[in-house]
Amino acid sequence: MRTWRGLSSDSGGYESLLNSALQIVDNRDQDFLWPVDLGTQVLVSDYSGQHRQATHEVYSFLITTLPTLHAWLPIWDQFRARWLPDGRRLSFKQLREPLRRRAFPHFLELAGRLPANLITIMIDNRVGSFVEGGPLALAEALDDCFTPDMSASSVEKVLRLYPSGEGRLAGW
Repeated sequence: MRTWRGLSSDSGGYESLLNSALQIVDNRDQDFLWPVDLGTQVLVSDYSGQHRQATHEVYSFLITTLPTLHAWLPIWDQFRARWLPDGRRLSFKQLREPLRRRAFPHFLELAGRLPANLITIMIDNRVGSFVEGGPLALAEALDDCFTPDMSASSVEKVLRLYPSGEGRLAGW
């Protein structure tokens, strides 16, 4: 049975590209994507690459259900008690530290046991703006959506995250 239901209309842009990519993945291997339609959906996101030295911006979205997450959290608590007993958090930036470095492979194994979908999108900074005329031109045209003091990069991030203006990931 197919997991990805897809968008009902082609809105164009990278949202349509993501939709097409997920349809291709689901058509090739119907067991690749986890169904997330039983229970309340949970969407967790993380972003990186917002510093000057970054060559890419990275947007990651983890999609699962509340019952699945509740079943997995006790295993997470056991992991933390064993591998991070002093309350530390895992961070890629701090993997040089021996305790976190030892915990990391076990964290990856644990994360692999969470029935969820992880979608990561990398955007090369050389792409520039997704908006013709730049994001500030759009912000001026949609002045009821953006404040005058918003930076061009902030407007661009909003447009990248919510291209259809709906604040949701369609298709699940």
